[in-house]
Amino acid sequence: MLDQIEKLCLSHFLCQFNPKSRKRLTSDVVREIALSVFSDEKVNEFIDDRLVKFQQLLVEEFNERYRDKRPLRFQIVDTSGVGEIVAGYQRKKLAKETRFQDALHKTAPEEFEKLAGVVLKVLGCTDVFSTPSSHDQGIDAFGTVALVPPTPYGVTHGLTWIAQAKHYQRTHVTTGDVRELVGSKELLVAKVFSTVDERYKELRLRLYAPTAVALITTEEIPATVRRLADGAGVFVFAASDLFHLLGPKLNKHTLSALRAMIRKESKAILTLT
Repeated sequence: MLDQIEKLCLSHFLCQFNPKSRKRLTSDVVREIALSVFSDEKVNEFIDDRLVKFQQLLVEEFNERYRDKRPLRFQIVDTSGVGEIVAGYQRKKLAKETRFQDALHKTAPEEFEKLAGVVLKVLGCTDVFSTPSSHDQGIDAFGTVALVPPTPYGVTHGLTWIAQAKHYQRTHVTTGDVRELVGSKELLVAKVFSTVDERYKELRLRLYAPTAVALITTEEIPATVRRLADGAGVFVFAASDLFHLLGPKLNKHTLSALRAMIRKESKAILTLT
């Protein structure tokens, strides 16, 4: 349970912490976040046993994101630099990205699942399909990109993309999600799932044909999750990635503009039944 508290609090700092927040003790912020979900006893246990480690994690996240010029909502402001005190932080050049992330958070999970298919379209996929909410394959959309022009006699394979959408309000992305997505891809290739041949006949994964796996999320995921995904060959499209990928299709970085874009782009995406 302490691990869950850590994930919840880290996600808050990366995704929801107010960029205009004044200086606050990290322990006070953690207590406020965790008490909304966990008991006072467990929160106190986390602060007693894990707070120092969590502060180190925040410092590492801040340093890495600052170095890479990625979106940040918080900064470490205690003179010792160990993460005892935090405050809001936002680079003016990245303000649009923060507004875009806020809009992503406000979409309904069902809307965000449709966005998985939109992302695949932007990546160049044709014949994009969305999967029903009740599917058991662990994916939300798939599509194909042609690799070479077809020939009259040869067999030509395309690159198949499979994507899973993780909405922040419903779940927090962890290293376990990356491993699960990789496992789903392997099971689909092996056709282990009972419904692959019936409901997913359009998804033609071949053992030696190229397949790309995408994890699409409203979150700004921790560096540990991104490193694992990179090592596993999973393409992660976090909020900041989606900003650059979908930005050209948006005239404003607002919830209404994002919803309008999802509705428009989803019309050409087939939903399996």
